Amino acid sequence: MVETETGGFGDTPAPSLEHAARKAWRALYPESIEPLDVEAVQTPTRGKRTTVYRLKGVGPQGSAVIAKQSRASKAMLERITYEEVLPHFPGPTLRYYGCAQEEDGDFSWLFLEDAGGEPYSSHIDEHRLIAARWLGLLHLTAAGLNVQALLPHRGTGFYLGELRSARATILENLGNPVLDPADLSVLRAIISHYDVLESQWGQVDALCGEMPQTVVHGHVETRNLRVRTTDSGSVLLVFDWETASWGTPAIDLAQLIFDSVSPPVVAYLSGAGPLWPRLDARDVHRLAHIGGLFRTILDISSETYGLVYEKWASQGPEFARNYARWCMHDLRTYGTALDQGIVTLLS
Repeated sequence: MVETETGGFGDTPAPSLEHAARKAWRALYPESIEPLDVEAVQTPTRGKRTTVYRLKGVGPQGSAVIAKQSRASKAMLERITYEEVLPHFPGPTLRYYGCAQEEDGDFSWLFLEDAGGEPYSSHIDEHRLIAARWLGLLHLTAAGLNVQALLPHRGTGFYLGELRSARATILENLGNPVLDPADLSVLRAIISHYDVLESQWGQVDALCGEMPQTVVHGHVETRNLRVRTTDSGSVLLVFDWETASWGTPAIDLAQLIFDSVSPPVVAYLSGAGPLWPRLDARDVHRLAHIGGLFRTILDISSETYGLVYEKWASQGPEFARNYARWCMHDLRTYGTALDQGIVTLLS
């Protein structure tokens, strides 16, 4: 389902958004030709107000350009990454064409080279190897850049704050009339897990303190990766930097042990090893598990707002009920992941 021009939800992107993409591109490049075609790549979904189009024929040698509309604050993070971080990365990156803010100031358009290539697969050894090296080189290179003041800081305290905020939201909304006894059992289990995890936060701080802080992508997931074949071999192209931050790289390391990307730890250390020579594969695995907990904490935080009945009841009781049902479906999954992560941390 995608947002329509009138603000509801329909089956096709709003024509006004396609027009806005064309207009923003022409504002940056007034001499550019009109796109041969405009293809919708991604449309808004529940909880994600991002639209992506492919403008065909407007790039160099008639190539396609990706036009991404997102909240201005998120677009700014991507802009900082493309302008201040990636130019220093010792490997291929997507060409950045610029950023244009919409007149109302709420949204911006980011324009990038179309990655093309083939989708990333964790089942292909070569893909996993280049992903591990890419991640190691990112952390190594970015740790030496003076960009701390430009990016959000996400040290361990940030994730502890998210834990406490989500727990408070859950406690305040246990009386939501649409929640049934099974829902309440899930929510109380999350609260209990959070209490245990908070009591062990000193261990989290100590482990993350072993690694220097650096630029963190935050969403190194299959959907944000493409593999391109060049004369010198396959290269990884990474996009979607709207969660970029400065802090502990643990959340990026989570991909070393989960099946979305699953790059090998040894290959990661071959790239990042000079940054923290005292760490071995076992240390990285432990940090990756903590990164998995961080990721789960953020996932839970993103769903708890659906439990606030008063916020959504203004759109009708049925809407509030359905929204809570959607969020509870995901919270069950995240609650299980939280339980498993804590068991690993304490083992």
